[in-house]
Amino acid sequence: MSKEIKDRKATQPHLTQANVIGRLDVICKYCKMKTKKNGGYTRDHVIPKSKGGINKGNLVHCCKECNQFKNDLSLKEWLKKIDELIENKIGYKNYSILRLGQIRKSIKLKLKSKATNSQ
Repeated sequence: MSKEIKDRKATQPHLTQANVIGRLDVICKYCKMKTKKNGGYTRDHVIPKSKGGINKGNLVHCCKECNQFKNDLSLKEWLKKIDELIENKIGYKNYSILRLGQIRKSIKLKLKSKATNSQ
């Protein structure tokens, strides 16, 4: 291997999940908004750890706002909260009714998918 190739390899970062994702725009699993590169996203426990959720198969990429909004609610609890906000035509922080509707749609699809997989 030439010295030039060795030098290039030495300066390239390792391809870890964090390095790869840090360079990409990530679409929030809940609101479908594109999150900012380098820290605009988080990983959310679909079933909160406080309610027995584990890491394996229970994590989704989402924006920080959705993760904080969901907090430690289950998907059903979060859906109920969103339904109340939409019904009363109340936004939530920087969430419009339209964005709440997108989150609602995503949650319903996830719940439907879980119900289908458990049958």
